[in-house]
Amino acid sequence: MVKSLNRIMRNYLDDSAESDVHSLLKESLFSISTSKKPIQPARPRDDWELERDPRRLVKEFSFSDSNALVNFVNELLEYQEEVGHHAKLIVEKDKVTVEAYTHGVDDVTELDSEYARTSDEIYYDVQSYENEEDEE
Repeated sequence: MVKSLNRIMRNYLDDSAESDVHSLLKESLFSISTSKKPIQPARPRDDWELERDPRRLVKEFSFSDSNALVNFVNELLEYQEEVGHHAKLIVEKDKVTVEAYTHGVDDVTELDSEYARTSDEIYYDVQSYENEEDEE
């Protein structure tokens, strides 16, 4: 798919007048096509459990490295402060359990869905960063 998109965009850009925007797009396309890592889609939330009493989203994140665990928790704490919505974080050995729900309604709201999505993104970023450091 990246190759066909790359080909389409190159044809379009080659037929268009050269400009700073076109140059930037060409550079971006080149970096995508020569990148060693595939483009990763956003991770789905279907691996989050929906618990009852109260209804809440729950997921356990596992870590093989304590630095990654600490980075994950720190990023989540920063996110919570930024958006003003807090989840329950349980840290046990090499795992972090996240429980997200809106306390005022004892139910899952859009804020909790966004919290779950962001938690997954932070986890993915932390794991990717740790893997890059291991390769160096």
